[in-house]
Order: sequence, then C-alpha cells, then structure tokens
Amino acid sequence: MMTNITFPKEVTIFTVDKTYAECVSAIDSHKGSVIFDFQDTEEVDGCGIQLLLYLFSIVHQRNDAVTIAHPCESLVDAAVVFNVADVLGLSSATEST
Repeated sequence: MMTNITFPKEVTIFTVDKTYAECVSAIDSHKGSVIFDFQDTEEVDGCGIQLLLYLFSIVHQRNDAVTIAHPCESLVDAAVVFNVADVLGLSSATEST
C-alpha cells in the first residue's frame, strides 16, 4: 500500500506546525511506502527542510520507502543550501538546475 501526501503552498516556519500534524497523522494511519507530493508547493524554507528530514526518518524507521514527487524549485534550492539533496533523493533534480 502506498500513501500520497500533498504538501501545501508553503512549507515554512509559518505553516510547519500544521503541516507536521497533518503529515504525521497520515503517516501513522497508513502503512507502506510514502510519496510526498509538492505539486502545489511554491515555497520551502529551512524549517520545511527540517520537517521533511524528520518525516523521512519516521518512514525509514518502519522500513518503508519514501520519495518526493514534483519537487518545486524552492525545495530543490533549500535542499542544496542545507546539503541534504542526496538524503531527500533530489540529486537528479539539482543536476537540471
């Protein structure tokens, strides 16, 4: 079974609390692989990157796979700045920018 979690327009210091609660609830209520979908997202900051790293760790602790779909430019840029593009599976997205 696969869970698709669509992120909001902003994943920033201003929205991370609500996004955290929604994502953890979705992860806890479904087993199997997880896809984090950023098709509607326009802005990701350092807090958003921290949230993603934490969510990745939750999914990996239960030995399930996690991937990012439709990474926005802001997410890729922030991942590069914080040197976590490889960890988040965004290396191929950084090569095209």
